[in-house]
Amino acid sequence: MIARRAFLLLSLLVLALVGCGPRWVIHQQATPNPLNGQRKFNLEGMHWENLRIGGKDEAGYLAEKDEKQRASFQEDKAAFQERFIAGLTNRAQGIGLVPAPPGEQGLYTLRPSVTFFEPGFYAYAAARDSEVDITVQIVAQDGKLIDEITIHSRVAATMTSPASGGRMRTAGEDVGNVTGKYMLLRTGLAN
Repeated sequence: MIARRAFLLLSLLVLALVGCGPRWVIHQQATPNPLNGQRKFNLEGMHWENLRIGGKDEAGYLAEKDEKQRASFQEDKAAFQERFIAGLTNRAQGIGLVPAPPGEQGLYTLRPSVTFFEPGFYAYAAARDSEVDITVQIVAQDGKLIDEITIHSRVAATMTSPASGGRMRTAGEDVGNVTGKYMLLRTGLAN
């Protein structure tokens, strides 16, 4: 009986710890932390150069679409960036963001880049969720990489979110929010 209780308690503790980790993966993080105390950053526009959509590069994906679908995808990308910025600024209260280019001299620069997008689908009887992977780099004034993280977002394809463009927008806000949380921690503004 005591062994069973101990096992149950240990299992609950492990489950609690697994769910409490950050949603980003750190690839590089400068130490000591040069970002501590920073309150303003340049923010580059979203980079799409290395985007993979499903198993294809962007050109291959778009080659299979008609003109209307290609235009819709470009609109979705612009909306993703808008929602990313909204999520970032909403979460990272106290951190100023300056559009770059041109940006401001003497500031670190945030460089977000979408590397993977799975549009998914919804067809009543079957569905596949939308997924996005984004890499966020923080770069010093001299171009030196300070931090690099990746964030994954998955948005369910459901009856209430059947369109991949809408799910892409939701994912944009989600990864912006997670980026904001990371920035708060690295600058020392997190509670």
